[in-house]
Amino acid sequence: MPYLFGILGLIVLWVILRLAAGKSPSTLFIGEDGRPSTSKAQLVAWTGVVVFGYVAMYTVRVRMGQYAALPSIPMNVLIALGISSASAVTAKAIAVNAADNAATTATVVSAVEAVTGANVAPPAPTLPSRSGILVDDSGTPDLGKVQVVIWTIIALGVYLVTIGHSIHQGTPQMPDIDRTLMILMGLGHSVYIGKKITES
Repeated sequence: MPYLFGILGLIVLWVILRLAAGKSPSTLFIGEDGRPSTSKAQLVAWTGVVVFGYVAMYTVRVRMGQYAALPSIPMNVLIALGISSASAVTAKAIAVNAADNAATTATVVSAVEAVTGANVAPPAPTLPSRSGILVDDSGTPDLGKVQVVIWTIIALGVYLVTIGHSIHQGTPQMPDIDRTLMILMGLGHSVYIGKKITES
C-alpha cells in the first residue's frame, strides 16, 4: 500500500509538471541555452524521490493510526534538494550571462557596421548546437557532469532502498541520506559549477 500511494504521489507530481511546462514535462530539463540541463534533471529526480518517500512514509503512519504530517524531513534530504536547486539556479545565471554577452557583442557589431558602412563578421557563436546531460558545450564528455550524474544515480538508488527498508520495518518517518554520498554529490557539484564558471 505505501508503494502504491508513493507512485500515486509521483503521478500527481507528473501532472503538475505537465501543467507547469504547458507541454511535455521533459521541457523542464531544458536549460536557459535551449539544451538539456544536468542540474535541472537532477533537481527533478530528487524532487520525485522525496515526493515518493514522503507519501509512502505518510501512508505507513496512517496505517499505524497516526494522521499528523511527518514530524520532520531529515537534514541531508533537505541539503540534497538545496544543492540541486542551487546548482540549477547557478547554471541558469551563467547561461543568461553568456546569452547577454552574445547579445551585447551583436549590438556592438551592428553599431560598427552602421558607423563604418563595412560588413563586420561577428565572432563565432560560443554556444554550439550539441550539448547534453553528460557532455559539455563542445559535445565532448564532461567529467563534472559525469560525476554529478553518477553520484546522483547511486545516491537515489541507495535512498530508494532505504525507503523500502523503512516501509518494511514500519518506521513512520523519512530516512536520511548517507553522509558519505552527500559529500561525494557535493564534490561533483563543485566541479560541475566551477567548470561552468570558468567556461563562461
